[in-house]
Amino acid sequence: MLFYLQSLVLLVARRAAGDTPEDRTPASLSFSTAERDARAWAGVGDLVDSMIEGRVVLEKIKVLENRIKYQIDKLVRIADDAPKNVTDDPLAFRPNPQNLVDNDQAPNAASDAEGNEEADNRWH
Repeated sequence: MLFYLQSLVLLVARRAAGDTPEDRTPASLSFSTAERDARAWAGVGDLVDSMIEGRVVLEKIKVLENRIKYQIDKLVRIADDAPKNVTDDPLAFRPNPQNLVDNDQAPNAASDAEGNEEADNRWH
């Protein structure tokens, strides 16, 4: 974006100095070629051509940003949220012996026994 704005200011300055956009050299290779060199700004026409190429790149990047905006926002939200309860996090990458102890074992044992009897009676 900064490149585009700098080129725009340079174009206005060259036009104010009296240069015409007809002064241009054709590109030696196509825009998509990897071996393509940067265009030499011999004239205002070359500057306009490079600005057009820059504008096309900016427009294509904007489409890609819109496609991955949700993923970027999601990752930023995750990074901004501080971990609230790391001791119970099963995805924490460190051993935590507290996760091995089941604190709710005693009250559930009695209810499980009653639930098993009801289930056995229901299916027989």
